[in-house]
Amino acid sequence: MKILLVAEEAAGVRTLKAVKESAHEVVAVLCSRANEREEGGSGVTAVARALGYTTLPAERVKDPNFAHDVASMGIDVLLNLHSLHIV
Repeated sequence: MKILLVAEEAAGVRTLKAVKESAHEVVAVLCSRANEREEGGSGVTAVARALGYTTLPAERVKDPNFAHDVASMGIDVLLNLHSLHIV
């Protein structure tokens, strides 16, 4: 299953790690750029990049072309985990 994660904070980090251990494919992770500044690189952005996932700005969900982009990526499910940008 192709997954698009919209994730923040500890819930997002835990989900990233759990999905990495599954047979599912994370196509991209939308997260706040504020995560990049978290000490120790433990935020969603740092963890996603360390796991080899593409990161995109969470604000992208507000883009009028977002639904088209999701469809073109072949996403099966979008998971919104404690994000400030609700889809």
